[in-house]
Amino acid sequence: MVEVRVADLLPELVPLVVKPQLGSPYGRGEFALYGTVAKMKLKPGAEEKIMESMEGVAPPGQVATFVFKSDADPSVHFITTVFESRDAYKKFADSPEQDKRFRQMRELLAAEPEWHDGEVVHHQVKVGATH
Repeated sequence: MVEVRVADLLPELVPLVVKPQLGSPYGRGEFALYGTVAKMKLKPGAEEKIMESMEGVAPPGQVATFVFKSDADPSVHFITTVFESRDAYKKFADSPEQDKRFRQMRELLAAEPEWHDGEVVHHQVKVGATH
């Protein structure tokens, strides 16, 4: 069995060893990276406040978060966040702290966000990339 160390891919972020199962380089079940992609339509002038609300949020098990601004509609942002496991993601998503943070963020949104949770089946990250 080949062992893939996620920590080697993202050394500052992930102290996790993933043991592949069923030939998958990312594992399955409890070992799989897991997260969400959210589509959020912001109210006018809310972008800076949304970004500020995400600063400093580093829950246990979080691997990465990326925010994309849509070219087609700059008021639409896609937020993707990845965790070491489904359990780590669910623990964060269901926490009272995240519920409070989300309620504050919701005030800055023009509509309910769309959530798309799932297992990461492929990733490629250039370590050291800053932009």
